[in-house]
Amino acid sequence: MLRIWALVCAVTIGLLLGAAPLFDADEGRNAEVGREMAETNDYIVPHLDGLPYLDKPIVYFAAEAGAMEVLGPTELAARLPAYLFTLATAVIVFWFARKLWGVDEACVAAIAYLSMPLTIASGVDMPKLAIGEALGTPIPDGPLEFEDLAMVRFFQERFFAFDDIADLQRHAAEIAS
Repeated sequence: MLRIWALVCAVTIGLLLGAAPLFDADEGRNAEVGREMAETNDYIVPHLDGLPYLDKPIVYFAAEAGAMEVLGPTELAARLPAYLFTLATAVIVFWFARKLWGVDEACVAAIAYLSMPLTIASGVDMPKLAIGEALGTPIPDGPLEFEDLAMVRFFQERFFAFDDIADLQRHAAEIAS
């Protein structure tokens, strides 16, 4: 049963990879570097707007370029490598936990990793989009506010919405008393 839940988590994260437009500056920049890499077939030196872009390692850009060569320059192609790397990390977590504790515990570790807010929010809020799709809510086709999509932002606003350090200290004092 735990294996099914791990599979459900993995599928849910990747369910609507290409449904929303690229909305984050990093996401768009990385996609453009991957697109240029695919267009020029230069898998050695990444470029951004024709200039060498040496700020990050090339492996991710090369994976993105490969996806774009197969799928075209789409949102799905831009997000697919991150999803596949996330699944690979889940497999590594599973393998490591299985070596230490056993299969059931390894499934729990993989489920825990795949259901972390930062893992889910690595692209867009897939659960929100999936629920909207299931309910017939149209998927937005324009740029979206980051706080509307990322679960990390939700948790930040829910639990860490403090204007300054004094608010944080007062909140901590209320919790402590």
